Amino acid sequence: MTPSWISALMDRALKADFSSFYTAGSITEAEMTKALSGLVAENEKSNATLSASQLADLQSIASNIGAMGASSYLQFITDALVNGNAANTTWTGGGSKSVALGDLAVGDAPKQLRELVDKWFHGTDLPNDKVVMPGSPTQTVEYSAVNLPLFGALGPKMSDINQGYLGDCYLLASLATASVSDHVDDHQQ
Repeated sequence: MTPSWISALMDRALKADFSSFYTAGSITEAEMTKALSGLVAENEKSNATLSASQLADLQSIASNIGAMGASSYLQFITDALVNGNAANTTWTGGGSKSVALGDLAVGDAPKQLRELVDKWFHGTDLPNDKVVMPGSPTQTVEYSAVNLPLFGALGPKMSDINQGYLGDCYLLASLATASVSDHVDDHQQ
């Protein structure tokens, strides 16, 4: 039997998606992304702003996905998108300047919802492309998708680390230690 909160959803596409997800027994990040992207497409197609009932549906979904087996990460990013988060203040998208974004609200254009979905579910709100460090010239980074595996067939190795001049030795030193620890554990087993 479908839970009452799903039956109460007003947006037909969201109701259909969540009825299907509930029948499957759980909710995944991919399913949530599909439902949210569908809502964006629906509003873009009809050139409609976010309605009060759509926002109420999203708030109900955010309140109830834990009971559907949502991971703590999925719960967090859904809450950040729907209920607001300090990180929603700006959108950078890997550019050199941030622009105002803001929390989701009734009357938002489809672009606002799309950028929030992109920020939290697609990971496309990348940090600024300029790296400024005292005593070094400003560096510009370029973001691109990589389809290669993160590690080689034998896993991470200390020699994989190439610090460069970013000033992140504290992070890379701990990663190097973890990679050595993993290999020591492998040899002891």
